[in-house]
Amino acid sequence: MYVIEGACDAADAPIAPVVTKLLKVVGRVYTPFLLANTAALAAGEATFSITAKGLPDTRRAFKYQANYLTGLRFRHAALDEAARTRIDPWLKQSQTMEMLK
Repeated sequence: MYVIEGACDAADAPIAPVVTKLLKVVGRVYTPFLLANTAALAAGEATFSITAKGLPDTRRAFKYQANYLTGLRFRHAALDEAARTRIDPWLKQSQTMEMLK
């Protein structure tokens, strides 16, 4: 597990605007990518296609990304109620919460 030291560790530290912007990019591009990749693997498909930012893309399905998504879901589920109450609104607003379900 990674540990990040500094002001970002403080529970009451404000979330920087750049983080909100990055989460929105993740929600528009990486979330659909991870979900489509995971669905393709579950269906036994070798490739998957998505459209991100209006551009179509076809990729080979990778187990690494599916494992990564599983890890993200595990870490989110392990957060205590206070942490989830604080970050879930940002995750919902950025459309990244969809991948954590």
